[in-house]
Order: sequence, then C-alpha cells, then structure tokens
Amino acid sequence: MTRPVLLLGHAGVLGGAERSLLDAVPALAPASAMLFADGPLRAALEARGIPTVVHAMRDIGRVRKETRRPTVRALRDAWRLAGVVAAHAAPDAILYANSQKAFVIAALSVLRRRRPLIWHLRDLLGAPHFSTLNARAVTWLANRCATRVIVNSHAAGDAFVASGGRAALVRVVHNGIDAAPFVSAQPSRDATRRALGVDGRWVIATVGRIAPWKGQQVVIDALSRLPGDVHALIIGAPLFGEDAFAEALVAQANDGIDLARIGGGPLRDLMMVGGPVAAWSARMSASSP
Repeated sequence: MTRPVLLLGHAGVLGGAERSLLDAVPALAPASAMLFADGPLRAALEARGIPTVVHAMRDIGRVRKETRRPTVRALRDAWRLAGVVAAHAAPDAILYANSQKAFVIAALSVLRRRRPLIWHLRDLLGAPHFSTLNARAVTWLANRCATRVIVNSHAAGDAFVASGGRAALVRVVHNGIDAAPFVSAQPSRDATRRALGVDGRWVIATVGRIAPWKGQQVVIDALSRLPGDVHALIIGAPLFGEDAFAEALVAQANDGIDLARIGGGPLRDLMMVGGPVAAWSARMSASSP
C-alpha cells in the first residue's frame, strides 16, 4: 500500500523551489499539501489535483536566512504550526518539506509525533546567505528528525555536511527540465530578438529570481568589462522582498553611470524582463548560441 505524502511549503509564490515541487508532484501521489502562506502555489497545486490547505505563518514569517537569532515569538509560532502539522497529517503520512522554514516546522512536528520526514534542500547552507546559528540549527534538527535530505547539487550536499549534517542522510537529485517549451520557442527566436532590439548583436541571458545572492550583479559587472556589442537580458522578478535591489538594477540600467554599489565602469544595454515562465523560454531564445 502506498503511503500518503503531505507536502509542506512556507511560500505561496511561484519561486524556483515551488516550481520544482510542481514538477515532482506526479511522482508523489497520493499527496496533499499544507502551505504556510497563501498565493498562486495553492491554485497550481489544486489544479494538479492536490488538496491544499493554508495555515498562515505569523512571527516565524519574519525570520530570514541571515537572521542571527529568531525571537521567542517566532519560536512559539513555529511550535504552534508544528502542532497543526502533527494533528493534520495522516498517521502513516510521509512529510515532505520543500523549504527551510517548512522543514523546521516539520521537524518540530516529528518531535511531537514521529513520522518519516524528507527535506528537499536547494540552498547552500552557511555564509554569506545563512547565519551560522540558522545553519547549525537546521542541521541539528535534520540529524535528529530527517529520514532523508534531498539536495539538488553536490555543492548543496557538501555545504549541508560542512554545517554539521550527517552525510548518510544526503541524496543528490538534480532538478529535471522539460525541454518542450524551449524547443517550441525556437521558431520565434528571430522575432524575439527583433522585438527586444538586439537583432544581429551578441546577447547573454540570466534567468532566475532577482536577488543579490542569485548573482545578477555579477552579470552587470561582467557586462561593463565586455565589448560594446554585447547585451544582457536579466529575466526574472523579485519574490521575497528584494524590490530595492531590483530597483537599484533598473536605475543603473537607465542612467548607465552609477555602478559604485555593484561594479565599476559604465553600464551598457542591460534589459530586465519579467513575466510568466511560459514567456521566459522565448526570451531565453534571444540569447546567442
């Protein structure tokens, strides 16, 4: 008999981890989901036949990766949600935590009622993205509560172990990519390049959430050092409060002068484009082979 899976996620938006979860859903049936924030992810899960409930975070929602020490109120909120998970999940359910916050809540629920727990880890634990306390805390919980820790790269697995995690827990599962959207976008490549005004020019592209640790500033710095016929497309959008960083990139792209914060030299022909994933493949096709 197949055991039910309870999918747990802290975000309601459709970021990379959430899209990766949607790709994995067909292989995780029978599954249901509990989210700790509402948003488009709930509708996307339900459209795939996954019953989904939302129990909103309160104080734990204010904790960030770089937070040195969560408040007592945040810890109480995590314990509260852990009780919700423990009561909601079927007795024989497998818990599948799709993010660090979801994992912390799931691990605390396992301390209350023992169940198999899988943590899907997609981040590099440790500085500069995670405070030392946060990294040590989640690895301590993983060593005691997790059945497996799935990582999407060997680098993520090595970082988990370097932060104190047990290597025996780690399984590397690279993200799969459906090539169909990119293949179907090829016939529109020339039209896309003309629409973006880069026809006949060398174009580089980066795709992902707009955030300092994703590295768009590295692209801009490199662009300032390359020949004048090289253009850059930054495809993505800020999802978790990185709006100031995105605005800084836009301002620098508009005035082409002030790169003191993220690089040196004049900024040239940087275009930031967003929109749904369905449009990303066509925009990516505008990059040079």
